[in-house]
Amino acid sequence: TYTTREPLLIALLEAGVGTPFKLKSEALEVIDPPARFQADHAVWVEANKELARLDAEAAQAVRDGNMVEFVLINGQLSGISARNRLMLSAVFCGSTATNPLAATSCRPDQTVLQGGYPVQLNQLLRQFLPQFLSMTGTLSFPLVLTADELAQVISVVSSATRDQFQSTISELSSLAPPAEMTADQARLESFLTQALATLEQAESLAESGDPGAAQQEFLALTAPFCGARRGFESPGFKDAVAVVFQGPPGTCRGEPF
Repeated sequence: TYTTREPLLIALLEAGVGTPFKLKSEALEVIDPPARFQADHAVWVEANKELARLDAEAAQAVRDGNMVEFVLINGQLSGISARNRLMLSAVFCGSTATNPLAATSCRPDQTVLQGGYPVQLNQLLRQFLPQFLSMTGTLSFPLVLTADELAQVISVVSSATRDQFQSTISELSSLAPPAEMTADQARLESFLTQALATLEQAESLAESGDPGAAQQEFLALTAPFCGARRGFESPGFKDAVAVVFQGPPGTCRGEPF
């Protein structure tokens, strides 16, 4: 973290915020992919154009000293990156993943998921993942924000995330798990319900003038997340939810999934 705003702004600009995605996008546009990857490549080119645009907006926010805008865009980049990866084939996504976090967003090979329920569950969580990553990317970024700025960030993030949790809980309750996955679905529903209550509490704290406590509420979601992750038992269920719960190395203190 940074004790004052000025060193942070300087560090962000020196790190090249606003340029990595632009350079990558330009490089991708001149590549002629083999026939089997042309559809994937077209998605990847457009995805990187979108990320380059947002990254340029982030750089402008830094130059303007608008930390609220920068933090929100930073979170959007995480969510949009995941959303775009979920549109790719498993082979293309895996081969272009440059870090473990990116790799966890790749769709599983279809032979991994057996039966209708795991496929439905996986699809539901693939819809959930981008906003979940956007939330965590926004609120875990080490920035110096004033109380008013933090309250603005929390207001935007909590509203979008609350809606996504509510939708996911509703759709999850309509699924009919096989007997061997019933307990695991209950664990997942319990986590989502607890997380939703945490989001609502955080929003209330921010509105009442204590955004610092609200941020800590968000960050405290790690414990129930890891508890649910640790409790899943069915191998087939774990395959279906891995897109959200596996995470990169170091997730939940490196506990195996």
